[in-house]
Amino acid sequence: VRSYVDGSENKAGELFESNTNPTLTCVEQCLKAGVTAADIAGDWEAVFVSGDPATTATYNFGQASLTLADSSTDSIVYGNDVDEDALRNSNNWGWGLQTGPMVTSVDVTAGITDADTFYAALKNGDLASFYTWETGFNSWQKQTLLMDENNKVVSFERPIVFKYAHSTANDRNGANTQDGAVFLMEYGGKGNLNGLPWEQEAGKNNWYPVISINDGTLVGPEGKYILKAMNIEQRMSVALDSACEGLPLGDENLPSQPIPTGVTQDVFGLGNPPNLPDDTEASVVGGEVQSAD
Repeated sequence: VRSYVDGSENKAGELFESNTNPTLTCVEQCLKAGVTAADIAGDWEAVFVSGDPATTATYNFGQASLTLADSSTDSIVYGNDVDEDALRNSNNWGWGLQTGPMVTSVDVTAGITDADTFYAALKNGDLASFYTWETGFNSWQKQTLLMDENNKVVSFERPIVFKYAHSTANDRNGANTQDGAVFLMEYGGKGNLNGLPWEQEAGKNNWYPVISINDGTLVGPEGKYILKAMNIEQRMSVALDSACEGLPLGDENLPSQPIPTGVTQDVFGLGNPPNLPDDTEASVVGGEVQSAD
């Protein structure tokens, strides 16, 4: 289950119940402190500790700063030489930085110390929650506080996280390729449902979600939420030539006028614009005819 730092906007919650500076162990893809412009311009592995995504690391998450730091108390953020131009030129890290999964000291004591033991515990149901850290220049990677008239932080509900088991009956296209597949979904409000992986269409630069869920599908805790698409994209399927053999193409179905085979006139020749005095005012602005005054 993806776990948030409950009440992090006012620096309270389950992660801080017994420690104001809890230790988190990263089991893979552990970011190093002060990632530089050269790091994000280089190989994908350059941003990780020791340049190796398999190397584990231990961090502290400070309650006062709400910032992840390494054992040298250096923050896990971009270095001072990283700006938006550097991000735009990065092939791998233009959207920000994110660690792999992190677990608490209690989980480490229970034997979760690397990626293998982490995924084994996750598969066996022995791990209740884990954490990730994300940082960057985008709005969703920064802390935003809502303050009341007394300058007090206003708490609000976190996104709803739930597991969704897909079925052919709930597939908009009736496809069965993902029947029984389970997805971790996150609902953050109207039009903000996330969690489906995307796949690339073969031979093309088009990406689509791996499933299309039918309207009316029940999801969420206790199945009390109903899905309804806000936008739908429909694509034509490629048909075999043999599928066209039965199409009526007799004379009675031909167009009433001959189909053009070329252009015989300069349809784009609008001529030269008229010469107008410099103080001439526009007659129509934004589709509105202007008065002659």
